[in-house]
Formats: sequence, structure tokens, C-alpha cells
Amino acid sequence: WEFEQLSQAFNFMLANLKDAEEQSRYKELLENVDDAVYILDRDGNVLEANEAAYSRLGYTPEEFFDLNLSDIIPQKEARSVIEQLGRENLEKNPGKITLETTHAGTKGERIPVEIQSRAITYRGRNVILNVARDVTARIEAEKEKRQLETQLIHSQKMEAVGTLAGGIAHDFNNLLMGIQGYISL
Repeated sequence: WEFEQLSQAFNFMLANLKDAEEQSRYKELLENVDDAVYILDRDGNVLEANEAAYSRLGYTPEEFFDLNLSDIIPQKEARSVIEQLGRENLEKNPGKITLETTHAGTKGERIPVEIQSRAITYRGRNVILNVARDVTARIEAEKEKRQLETQLIHSQKMEAVGTLAGGIAHDFNNLLMGIQGYISL
């Protein structure tokens, strides 16, 4: 009987050790991702998040875990994500949703992000996984690209006007040469 209890305790301890090791490995992977990763319940409440999710926005972990999705992104988009992924059964396989929106920081600043959302099963619960990537640099690069394109089009127009003016001046010069030659004679 003692050996049986010792064996059960050892097996229980081994299973918990494996779970703890797996949990530690999972946390290590999650914390080394540069994108904000957070898991929400079906109502949009934050269950888990990596450091990138709350540190960029200026929240402490405790503050962030008290938030709802509608506190992080605009309410209209939060409602859309929860309606599409939170209320459906996973058997319907809703796929994933990609949306460009903003994250709200503690000081009221808005950080442009692209969010990939999908319904998953996590620890036996149906949850929503959000992965948000900061797209500030991409938006600035696109703005600079548009500005450079505008400058290129303007310079091409100016080149065309210069070529036209040069052609007109050459033709006008040819006419003047004929007049000057006639005057010389």
C-alpha cells in the first residue's frame, strides 16, 4: 500500500513537472516574440499576454489583464472580432481575421497595428488568439513612397515642359535664322 501511494505521488509529481516544464518553455517562446500576443476569452477579456503586448502600450501586467478587447482597440472592431470569433463554434472553422486598426496606450496615444485573430482551443477552453504587429514603420514608408512618387511625376512633367520649350525655341531659332539671312542679303 505504501509503495502504491509512493508510486502515485511520484507519477503525479512527474506529470506536474512535465506540465511546469512545458509551461516554462511556452512562456519563454511567448516572451521572445516581438509582436504583441494576447489570448482573450469569448467575451474579449484578456487571459494571457506576452510582455510586448502591454509594455509598448505602457500598461503593467496587472492593468493589462484587467482589460477587455474594446479597451485595447476601437469598440467597433472589437465587437466585430468577438462576434465573428467569440460567438461561433470552433467546428464551423471561422479561419482567421486580419484587420488594420490601432492599439490604445495608457497616455491616449494610438499605435497603428495589424492584428491577426483566430479562434483556438487553449487549455480546454475556446479562446481568441490575437497577434498584433506594429505597422508604424510601414505606414511611414508608404507615405514617403507616395511623396517620392509625387516628386517623380512632377520632375517628369517639368522635363516634358523643358523638352517642349527646347523644341519650340529650336523651331523659332530656325525661323529667325531665315529672317536674319534675308536681312544680311
